[in-house]
Amino acid sequence: MNRVALVDHPPSAMKRILHSARITPAATSKRVAPARPASAILVLALLTLAPSSAFAQLAVLGTLSRDIDATPGSHYSGSIDVYNGGTEARQAKVYQTDYSFNYRGENNFETPGANPRSNAAWVRFSPAFVTIPPGETAQIQFEVNVPPDAEADALAVSRASADSASADSASNGPAGSVAGVLSGSYWSMLMIEDVPANSPESTIDKADDEFKIGVREVFRYGVQIATHIHRSEDYAVEFLGVGLVDTPDSSRALKVAVANTGNAFMRPAVWIEVFDAAGNKRAKIESTPARMYPDTSVTHVFDMSQFEQGAYEVLVVVDAGEENIYGAQYALAL
Repeated sequence: MNRVALVDHPPSAMKRILHSARITPAATSKRVAPARPASAILVLALLTLAPSSAFAQLAVLGTLSRDIDATPGSHYSGSIDVYNGGTEARQAKVYQTDYSFNYRGENNFETPGANPRSNAAWVRFSPAFVTIPPGETAQIQFEVNVPPDAEADALAVSRASADSASADSASNGPAGSVAGVLSGSYWSMLMIEDVPANSPESTIDKADDEFKIGVREVFRYGVQIATHIHRSEDYAVEFLGVGLVDTPDSSRALKVAVANTGNAFMRPAVWIEVFDAAGNKRAKIESTPARMYPDTSVTHVFDMSQFEQGAYEVLVVVDAGEENIYGAQYALAL
């Protein structure tokens, strides 16, 4: 079981081997469901009927995550370009949410400020409602005012009071501040939602007979606004679960769920190294890096179809950079 010395990274280079366990086919599930942070979200609402030709005419240009390194008391600003690719004027509304996700594939868009590490109260944006002519681009301006350390205590107290009213407060993740010091990562989401012309919210002229009861498709983009304060950062991960799964093409895959239990954002490199029963290294398989905020988790899926039946040992490595390298070792029976 304990063959860490066989890997490319010697044991001394790894921050910790978190645990080891045995994986057998009995632990399999039927479907692969990797969790990734959402970028664009489709919502079905029992409101008015939107014509299918209007679907997704608006598009947010550029990245859907804005990561800024900042210090307490600092100020920064930016803009989001929204393009109308249709042939008619379109409207969009902008609003805030908190944002979290987990390895089960669940994306949660909560009330702004509900997350202990929300920066929603620091963010101001305009306009909240915009009309975009066809073929043109509108800008959503935002600014972030990071509070000074002197105000961090009040921030922590207000959040602690809110948490104490909830039976789930112990699972809300890292505290917003410690002893009046802001550190690590804080984030929230700006939602940019298409407003169909026949929606009651639209101010575009429409015929009275356009209002019909039915299912309306609402397309929205979520832009992550993240503030990273690089001091007293705590990088930590936890392996939540691992198991063999059947893929849609009837092959086998190894699914590994990893959580960020520290206070800082990470986008780690994740891979597995597979050894046969004789200790020979058979493969190194890399996964696509995924964004991980504090108290969020993701699933990484590794294709195991190249391996014949037999006994293997697998080392899972999560490399968040510098000295922040983590591993878990498993015995695997295919």
